[in-house]
Amino acid sequence: LAVTISSNSSVNQDIFLKPLGGIVSGIVNRPDGKPFIGALVKISELALKNEKTVLSMLTDANGVFRFFVPASKYLVTAFFSDNDLINPEEKRIEVQPGKLANLNLAFRKADYKVRGQVKLFGSGTNALIWAWSDKGGYVETKSGTQGNYELKLKDGEEWHLKTIKDFSGFVYESDEVGMVLNGADLVQDLSLKPTLVYLPPSQTRRFL
Repeated sequence: LAVTISSNSSVNQDIFLKPLGGIVSGIVNRPDGKPFIGALVKISELALKNEKTVLSMLTDANGVFRFFVPASKYLVTAFFSDNDLINPEEKRIEVQPGKLANLNLAFRKADYKVRGQVKLFGSGTNALIWAWSDKGGYVETKSGTQGNYELKLKDGEEWHLKTIKDFSGFVYESDEVGMVLNGADLVQDLSLKPTLVYLPPSQTRRFL
């Protein structure tokens, strides 16, 4: 809830409390089964309404997370920045009033690689490349100055690959590329194309 108050004035703001219907709790594990410490767990309400419940937290020393949320349906995901790991599969869960909903999430080991070159105007260039799967996997990297990149992905999932770059204030991006590894590494070059987005130069101002 955000309230704006101007100088030498007061504002009356009613606050409505939303009842917490239940608890979502579980453990996040590494691929070897050990508890994952410090993984970011996010829970997002799936209901079609203006104000959705979206919460996140880091797992504790035992890999445990716990959310107190209103009764509804939710999507639960986990993230961690490690190019050798793939995010756990997304889990959907329904929270009942006064009930505890348990679920566990497990990070997965990457199986194979996709590598290639990002090109702008026909030449290799540095850019941000990211890939996401239909099961909730997500990885990203940056290409080198010659445009070469490498991502480690999980086999048996359909992945989507894309790249983006800011060049001279204009945004360039590639088409989305779909792929399935099928037990082998892949080579996929990406070509950046101009968009209609322009990013004005940043400005720094000092107020005394």
